[in-house]
Amino acid sequence: MADSQAIAQAVGKLLAAAIKMGASDVHFRVGQPPMARVNGELVAIAQQPLDAAFLKEVAERMTPPKMREIAEQKDQVDFSAEWPETSRFRVHR
Repeated sequence: MADSQAIAQAVGKLLAAAIKMGASDVHFRVGQPPMARVNGELVAIAQQPLDAAFLKEVAERMTPPKMREIAEQKDQVDFSAEWPETSRFRVHR
């Protein structure tokens, strides 16, 4: 698995690309490339599928501790998160 700084840079690039595309949503799913919803259509942000280890690290970094507890109890949670140098995002985990 990549180190935390490499993961942060990779996510930052994906989110910045989505913002540049005018995306309303970003979808990260294991085994699929990251997708952005642009004008109601899903468009690939990158071609490489995301792996479970990468997404687990992303989820840990984006999810506040209290929200992690809720996610573990309810299997899902909604919250807002900020990613450095990009923007604020609504997250459904």
